[in-house]
Amino acid sequence: MTGTAEWIGNCAYNALIEEVNTTPKPGLVDLYSNGAHTDMDVETFRRSAEALRPFFVKMAREGLSFDGSAQELFMGLRGVGIDAEQAMYAATGGVNTHKGAIFTFGIFCAAAGRCLKEQRALTALGLLEMEQEMTVRVLSVELEKLRGNTGITGR
Repeated sequence: MTGTAEWIGNCAYNALIEEVNTTPKPGLVDLYSNGAHTDMDVETFRRSAEALRPFFVKMAREGLSFDGSAQELFMGLRGVGIDAEQAMYAATGGVNTHKGAIFTFGIFCAAAGRCLKEQRALTALGLLEMEQEMTVRVLSVELEKLRGNTGITGR
C-alpha cells in the first residue's frame, strides 16, 4: 500500500513539474520567463511541488485505507489540504503557486487510492466517478450556500 500511495503522490508531483516546465506559456511562468508574475519563478514552483509531494502521498494513502463513505473521505482531506497549503507557503515565502492544485490533485490522489482499494483497478472513468462520489453532495451544498449569500442564480 505504501508503494502505491507513493506512486500516486509522485504522479501528482510530476504533473506539477511538467506544467511549470511546459514552455512557452506566454504570460505564465515557464523556463524562459516569469510571465506576468513578479513574485514567482520556476524555482518557486519546484520548491512548492516538492513541499506538496508528501501531502499528495498522504491523500492517496487515505484513499487506500479509509473505511468510511467516499463523502467522508473527502471531508477528511480538508485538514491535510490545509497543512499542504501551509507547507506550500513556507516553501515559497508566502507565494500561492499551487493552491488550486492542492484541492484538485488532493481529491484525485484520494480518489485514485479509493479506486484501487474498491475496484483493484484505476481507469479514467473510475477515477472521475469516484471523484464525483466524493465531492458532489458536499460541494453542491456549499454552492447553494453561496447562491443564498450572493443572490447568484442558475445551475
